[in-house]
Amino acid sequence: MRCLSLWRTWIRQLIMSIYSLLLLVAIILIAIDLDKHKADTHVWGWFVGGLFVLFSLPISLWGILQHVIHYTKPYLQRREIRIMWMVPIYATDAVSEHQSFPSLREGLSVCESVRVSTFDSLVLVFSTSGSCKRSSSPFSLRAAEFRRVKCKLSA
Repeated sequence: MRCLSLWRTWIRQLIMSIYSLLLLVAIILIAIDLDKHKADTHVWGWFVGGLFVLFSLPISLWGILQHVIHYTKPYLQRREIRIMWMVPIYATDAVSEHQSFPSLREGLSVCESVRVSTFDSLVLVFSTSGSCKRSSSPFSLRAAEFRRVKCKLSA
């Protein structure tokens, strides 16, 4: 049980080790299958694009995990983590373009609208965090907007 309470010390290594192992096995199996079926150049191009996606995911996951482990400013980091999910979502979108999954495209458009609103709220929270005191309770966008207006009036 003590090991679970110290999850911050081992979670990065565990996730990256599992991801690396799965990535290695998947690349080997897919390359063997493509070579066995004598795939054409377009399929190999799709495979190389997928490799770049698979190599960009650990970098994004590392940054996201860093924010989760060092979660000291929830009012900012919650929004930053949502924005950092942009890389895996758009990378998956780029690879899936070749497969043309219509339901995936609709889900990605929803993710994009959430990302835009998250970025707007991050800018709003970040711009109000330096000039006024914040209460310890979590606040909504309306409260942040109120503080921004209040600070302008008091300045």
